[in-house]
Amino acid sequence: MLFPFLFPRNWFKGADTVCILAFLDSRIEVALGNMAGSTKQYFHDIWSMIRAANSFMSCIYNGALWLSAGERDHLLKSGGILVNLYPKCAQRAFDMKHTRWKFMPKFHLFGEILFRYEKEKRSNLPSMNVLAFCTQQDEDFVGRVSVMSRNVSVRTVHSRTLGRYLVSLASQW
Repeated sequence: MLFPFLFPRNWFKGADTVCILAFLDSRIEVALGNMAGSTKQYFHDIWSMIRAANSFMSCIYNGALWLSAGERDHLLKSGGILVNLYPKCAQRAFDMKHTRWKFMPKFHLFGEILFRYEKEKRSNLPSMNVLAFCTQQDEDFVGRVSVMSRNVSVRTVHSRTLGRYLVSLASQW
């Protein structure tokens, strides 16, 4: 392992109940005290980027349908930090010949969100929370059905999948 002081042997225990970026935020903050030199600067930039991502997502999930001017400004600021630090950290990792990052932001979508908020700010227009257009639940629903349809014969996939879904639905009630 490249940085064993960051992730001790069983670091992932219980990670499924905690947002991974929130976990990394606290873990890297603690580990920064034991670092020096270019490694410390590299991880400080990673930590700043993770904090900006957490701050952005927290604001989105806690905001109302229509964002206040302060919320929009906060999103633009934290989004700008993330957009500027990610390529810097990725380039530094490439230069140091480290493994490619597992965190791959959707930059095009993210850029569209930031562009829209900036345009609305400059035009003095209200900004709607992007969660109003969110499809997370729909995508999750498709994933659940996909899991239920695995290991089913091609001839009976439809009826077996619906049957499994009904059993799952009934167990939730």
